[in-house]
Amino acid sequence: RQPFPEHLPRERVVEPAPTACHCCGGHRLRKLGEDITETLEVVPRQWKVIQHVREKFTCRDCEAISQAPAPFHATPRGWAGPGLLAMIL
Repeated sequence: RQPFPEHLPRERVVEPAPTACHCCGGHRLRKLGEDITETLEVVPRQWKVIQHVREKFTCRDCEAISQAPAPFHATPRGWAGPGLLAMIL
């Protein structure tokens, strides 16, 4: 899939990071990276891309990786947001 054009405005939504390791319960988490899911959304007379950022953290005690769950999409593996789908229908 091609990325959305760079000229479209983007809104960055950072999902809450885990506060403890889901494996051992430790609190010594260190940021490992992040996954970005882009959704195309329409505001009347305006298009924008909403980026849902899910930061990845690794536990310094057990080395397990923790991450917030992926955001809900109206269509599985889809890129259209609810406002865009409502406009199309």
